[in-house]
Amino acid sequence: MPEEAVDLSHLEERPRERPPPDHEEGMALWQWCQQLHVTPAQSERVQDCFWGIYNEQQNRQIEEAYQSGERQIEITVGVRQYQVVFGPPGFARQEDPRLRKRRLMRRQWLSPEHFQRRMTQDQPATTARDQEECILCLCDFADTAHMPVVELPECKHVFHRACAQQLVDARGRCPCCRSEVDWSFLG
Repeated sequence: MPEEAVDLSHLEERPRERPPPDHEEGMALWQWCQQLHVTPAQSERVQDCFWGIYNEQQNRQIEEAYQSGERQIEITVGVRQYQVVFGPPGFARQEDPRLRKRRLMRRQWLSPEHFQRRMTQDQPATTARDQEECILCLCDFADTAHMPVVELPECKHVFHRACAQQLVDARGRCPCCRSEVDWSFLG
C-alpha cells in the first residue's frame, strides 16, 4: 500500500501561551540548577545552594522573553552561548548546543527586597594569586560575582566555571601557564 503525501502547509506552529501575571508585588528570579539531570518534578527537592543565578541584565532579558510568550531566547554567560527554551510553566532549559549540555532552570517570584538581597549576596571570588579577571572571557570577578569560579589546585589560576567547561571536557592544560591539570577535583 503506497504512502500518501499529506499537505501540512495549512498548519502553523502554535505560539507558546503567555504566563498568567503574578498577582503580588515582586520580581521574577531565574535560576539554573547546578545538579545535572534534574526534572521540574524533582526541582523542589534540590536545596537552594544548588541553584545559580544570572546577573540582573540576563535575568531581565529572560523574564521579558518569558512574559512575551517567546519559545526561546539566546543569552551569553562568559564565553558560552546558551539557548533558554521555555516550558513547562515556571521552568526552562539552559541549552548549550555547541557543547551539548543542558540544565534545568526555574522561575521564583520574590519580593523586591528579597530579589535585591539575592542579587547582591554573592561576593566576588578571592583568589590565591589576587587574580581580578577570568582570563578566558576577560570579565572582572567583582562584576560577575554570581558566576561560579574554579581555582586550579596546582597553579592557582582562576576561571569562571562556565568559561572553563571546554577545558574540563577536553582535560586540557591551564591556558595561562600550560601546566597539566587533573580536572577530577571538580567531581
